[in-house]
Amino acid sequence: MTEHQKNPARKRQAIIGGFLLLAFVVLWIIFNFLASLFVVLFCAALAFSVDARIPLVTALVLLVICPFLLIMQQDGTAKVLAELSYYLLAIGVVRLFVDHVKLAWKTRGNLEELPGTDDEA
Repeated sequence: MTEHQKNPARKRQAIIGGFLLLAFVVLWIIFNFLASLFVVLFCAALAFSVDARIPLVTALVLLVICPFLLIMQQDGTAKVLAELSYYLLAIGVVRLFVDHVKLAWKTRGNLEELPGTDDEA
């Protein structure tokens, strides 16, 4: 038996990952790189229950790098990093909102566990 046959959750993750990769390539062809990256990262953060702190901290690190790039007269690179940090901040805030809604549902007793959640904490 392969690894995916033993663990259906890994099979589901592999299918979602493949779909996201395909979506990234298609969106990159239709739109631009940053827009397609944002959409795919956003969907991945929701699908794989990424901790909200990861995109938030990454965005802050990118924002700290931006002034140094401007000092070195790398305006184009600084602009791209600033846009990417904005997208990552948006992803982090939406992920925090989703976590808040899940917690509210659980504490109100509406659902013992929301469908599609694999929270072990």
